[in-house]
Amino acid sequence: SLYNLSSMEIMQIQSNMLGGSIATNIGSKFPNMQFLRFEENQFTGHIPASLSNLTSLQVLDLAQNRLSGYVPRTVGKLRVLQNLYLGENMLEANDREGWEFITSLSNCSQLRRLIIYANTAFTGHLPSSIVNLSTTLQFLLFSDTGIWGSLPSAIGNLVGLERIDVQDTSISGVIPDSIGKLGNLTWLSLANTNVSGQIPSSIGNLSKLAV
Repeated sequence: SLYNLSSMEIMQIQSNMLGGSIATNIGSKFPNMQFLRFEENQFTGHIPASLSNLTSLQVLDLAQNRLSGYVPRTVGKLRVLQNLYLGENMLEANDREGWEFITSLSNCSQLRRLIIYANTAFTGHLPSSIVNLSTTLQFLLFSDTGIWGSLPSAIGNLVGLERIDVQDTSISGVIPDSIGKLGNLTWLSLANTNVSGQIPSSIGNLSKLAV
């Protein structure tokens, strides 16, 4: 009967012990939904592709559940999405399939936080399309995943970044010189990775860096 409340704009059911799967047709039930917070529960199954129909959605928090499968590649239809939290699940991606959602998120011009840490089945190269995300992006957290490859040389395009966390991954290569363009950066975590080479002198431009 909850799905009959079509005028609902906020649903916060986080930090409980709710389980089962998220209804596949959830995207057709709440056309006005702005905040959807399901984190810290025991939801299983896939993320419904129909969520992409909630075009007023600003916050989607599905972190700390048991969700699996691929993130819907149509998530970029959420044009006003600001925060996407998917950390601590069993979601997957690899070099053949699964990273398309990163490319689609370039359509989300207000995106501020992309949090996908602690999904060990996220593997393959860090998508180069990540540098096309919105310049409003503040948090980019990929720690404790199976991603590898190098940080894109154009990472400096994301001038709004305040926090980058890719620790406990297989990221390798050099730290790109363009990182010095991220003047708002306060947190840079590359611990326990395979980064090599010299620390670029441009890192001295990060006057707000605290960690």
